[in-house]
Amino acid sequence: EETDTAIDPELLDATGVTQVLPDDFAVETTSDAEAELGDDEATMLALVSIYKGRGDWAKAAQMMVRAEEYTANPLDKSKLLFDAGQVYLEQLHDEQTATELFARTLQIDPDHAEAGEPLAEVYFRDRRYAEVEPVLEMLIRKADKRDNRRLRELHYRLAKAASELQKHDKALKHYRAAY
Repeated sequence: EETDTAIDPELLDATGVTQVLPDDFAVETTSDAEAELGDDEATMLALVSIYKGRGDWAKAAQMMVRAEEYTANPLDKSKLLFDAGQVYLEQLHDEQTATELFARTLQIDPDHAEAGEPLAEVYFRDRRYAEVEPVLEMLIRKADKRDNRRLRELHYRLAKAASELQKHDKALKHYRAAY
């Protein structure tokens, strides 16, 4: 016997992915939905949308990280990790987890400037010069060449990192660019 299906608007995520469910499909909690629907990218993205809608940021971020494992496209993977990092940073105030997710984002997409910005801030503040150096180099490459103030700041930070790493020629080059 066939059952009618309905599109549950709560399961429509920002990318337009929908989950079609039978009319008689009922779950008590989203945990039940996770168990019933399985581990596939579309389901996880739908659950992310539900969790965000409910303001359950911890579950939304966890589901984004979990969905990344089931995603084949590198751009989609980096977007999921970056978005999860943003949630951890801005909603959950968990800088450590956010930093780890931004670093993973850059492993997949080394030119992801949005992930590089907060990562560079943390690495520079914590004097993690060897780690901040390639991030700052990427940010300088990707920076708007008309934004002189921002470029000077990036060059100064890279010069400072290079100096601390005993890379004096590189430090001098970037100090000159900063001033």
